Amino acid sequence: MADARETWIDSVKGLTISLVALHHVFVGVRENIGVPAEVSHWYAASTSIRMPLFFLVAGFFAAKSVQLPLRKFIDSKVLHFFYFYLVWGIVYVVLRDGFASGVLGFIQNGFLKIILGSYLWFLYALSLSFIILRVTSRISPIIQIAIFSAFSAQIIIFHQDSQNIILKTLKIYPFFLIGTYASEWIRNFAVISNWPQALGLGLGMILSYLAVGFFGLNSSAVLFYILAFFAIGTSLSSVYLLRNSFIGRMFSYIGERSLYIYLIHFIPAAGFRVLAEKLGIRDAFSIVLLGTVVSIGLPIVIYNSLFKSRLKFLFVRPAVLRVGK
Repeated sequence: MADARETWIDSVKGLTISLVALHHVFVGVRENIGVPAEVSHWYAASTSIRMPLFFLVAGFFAAKSVQLPLRKFIDSKVLHFFYFYLVWGIVYVVLRDGFASGVLGFIQNGFLKIILGSYLWFLYALSLSFIILRVTSRISPIIQIAIFSAFSAQIIIFHQDSQNIILKTLKIYPFFLIGTYASEWIRNFAVISNWPQALGLGLGMILSYLAVGFFGLNSSAVLFYILAFFAIGTSLSSVYLLRNSFIGRMFSYIGERSLYIYLIHFIPAAGFRVLAEKLGIRDAFSIVLLGTVVSIGLPIVIYNSLFKSRLKFLFVRPAVLRVGK
């Protein structure tokens, strides 16, 4: 059962990173090529499908981190994510802006974009989530979830479209907490899944998605959470039931490489869109579909090609920068 569960968790990771890649390809197409307003509106409603699941899965193995010695905790849950956030933030700023303003201008402006911008914000958010979890670990889990759910509700209603990283993190943080403290229950829920259950949850997800689409995400935090939990239940049940199928194994393969896909996928997402435009491809649906496939597949190729090269530091933090030992 342990092996099956591990495969299932990798499959869920694969699904979540695929949805994230799809999102960034879609956003690029929407902003540079354009999509119908109705499509953009209904796609916006999917926010409560994608990110809650992403944070929930991130919390699955977080409980043990609270018990780590402080030095090891800082190394593995703070510096680890900050390293990749900083390194790949530099990569993206250089690729986007280059050194047009000179080296000094890059140092002054480029690093400001990295620290204050939304580059790889999930890594920043994940590190922040572990810190909050550690600081509040002596508080009852129920009280933690209640307090941070109240914060989340306020953000959903009044700051739904905010790009502030702290607000974006707090909006989804309750799902990280639930993933942390209810990990075993969630796994057991998936293990006893059956198709009638998955289909019933899927119907609930569709109905709540329609409600969110009609009323808007910021109309009610309750709708946001209802859709999120139906989507989570549908995803976990379906992925577990499909874990031994081709789709399940494909998502498991992707999930095992989810960090590297996340770090790199922005590059092929933008590159494919530009290439498609130059080739005269203007159909937004085709670009989003093919761009998502490229944004998942190409990072795996890049990782496999560079992992044993001198550029290995892009994917593995050098030992000299570790402080946990």
